[in-house]
Amino acid sequence: PLPGPPLGPLPGQSRLWGAWAGSAGPAGRGMQRFTALISSYGRQRQWPRALGLLDQLQQRGPAPSVITYGAAIGACAQSGQWAAAVALLAELPAAQVQPDAAAYRAAISACARGQRTVWALRLLAALRRTGLRPGAAAFNATISALEPGAGSGTALALLAQMRAAAAEPDTATCGAVLRACGAGRWACALRAFVEMRGAAVRPDAAACGTAVDILSRARQWQRALSLFFELRLARVAHSSGGHAAAISAGSQGARWEAALQLFLGACRYGLEPDAVGCSAALSACARQSRWQEAVMLLHEARRGRMQANAVCFNAAIGACQGDGRWELALELLRDLRAAGLAHDVVGCSAAMAACVQGGHWEAALELLRRMPELRVAPNAICRNAGVAACKQGSHWEGALCLLRGRPPETVGWTAAIAACGRAAQWARALGLFAGLLPGGPPPPGVARGGGAGASARGPDAVACSAALAACKEGQQWEQALALWAEARHVGVAAGTAAYTAAIDACGAGDHWQGAVALLREMVSERLEVDRVAYNATIHACAKC
Repeated sequence: PLPGPPLGPLPGQSRLWGAWAGSAGPAGRGMQRFTALISSYGRQRQWPRALGLLDQLQQRGPAPSVITYGAAIGACAQSGQWAAAVALLAELPAAQVQPDAAAYRAAISACARGQRTVWALRLLAALRRTGLRPGAAAFNATISALEPGAGSGTALALLAQMRAAAAEPDTATCGAVLRACGAGRWACALRAFVEMRGAAVRPDAAACGTAVDILSRARQWQRALSLFFELRLARVAHSSGGHAAAISAGSQGARWEAALQLFLGACRYGLEPDAVGCSAALSACARQSRWQEAVMLLHEARRGRMQANAVCFNAAIGACQGDGRWELALELLRDLRAAGLAHDVVGCSAAMAACVQGGHWEAALELLRRMPELRVAPNAICRNAGVAACKQGSHWEGALCLLRGRPPETVGWTAAIAACGRAAQWARALGLFAGLLPGGPPPPGVARGGGAGASARGPDAVACSAALAACKEGQQWEQALALWAEARHVGVAAGTAAYTAAIDACGAGDHWQGAVALLREMVSERLEVDRVAYNATIHACAKC
């Protein structure tokens, strides 16, 4: 429905009414001025004033023309008032005004802004039934009304209708079709993009960036990079969004060199990369542990106009993790705070992992201790990194302390089992392993927390190997075989590493028969028997 009572004349409007209305008639200068004023209200998003002025024209004259009605519908469209726009269009026949294509296009645009797909399609069909030429703008607006990523079929059908109606697709058509297809129908999007380029449509930088982004989000990184460089060779204008999408594609394919060059290339083209593109390039470097390149890239980003966010810093810290550059990781963590950004669990856990990888488990535990001071609440990932640090330092008491009150879950408890094994606490290691079993009792000093944990799936082969290694350290071959039998009973998919750990445990306890039996079992299950397993069996037999 249309809005309520008209607003009345604006200050100074009453003086001009008589002068403007003096040249009444659809083609008169007065009507042109009224139409221009309504259009001005539309540009200022003052659609109630535009409709108020139209209402006064209907009451006081001169009678509004179809162009004036179109301006009022356009004012509603610019404010996203699709219902008012459709209602105005429906009033035209009663006012003895024949709607033209421009009025229909304005109403369709209003529906597109309001994401009213059904109404946009109905209005386009009504426009075509009148015999008027819809033009590319009407089709483009209708395609824009489709739900992004879910309207590929309708978009391609409208594209075919557009060609049949002799309305040539343009740059706006290209962008609208791509958005309607989305990453879910990337093949349709790519086919339509290639067809429109072949039909002499010159997509702009935004449309090209959308095409590359669709392929990147669809995990089609090879096609995304290929299209980006093809457009680059064709001297198509670049956009920061297109560069960010190409950088993200390089990150997916572990092409850190391509991601880095694309980031630096965007700077050379005068396109300041955004934080999304920067974090994608940094993530590509982090996946390959290219910490020098990641730190250099972060420095370049901070030196430019781009404001690096916490995601960028966290990615650079993650790049330091692989090579154990713990000092640099902690320095980046300090730089993050100096840049006015807040710490989060992602950056803190990555820095802790870098400390563990670098052999400085005490620094990892110190960072975990200071996290409340940094206003960061440690999550399961941080606590698991702390348990891994305790494992590295054979600090089994600290590992059990970090597990206290937590439900059983494989990653943290496996690291705690290994910590106990290294400290010759084989009984505690077996207690932790038993706690991972479905319905198993909580080990001493570790209360089972509430909620569903990973224990519902039972222990995995890594946890089994860690517990068997603890039995080896304590020369407890009987316990090792009992644990092995229990693990197989609950369905642990034991591999070569777990079998080798069990053979080692038998060898440490001078039980060569058990070692040989396990080796035969490996062969019967067609597992790869490597040199380590053979050597462990030979060593067990040699001790007897």
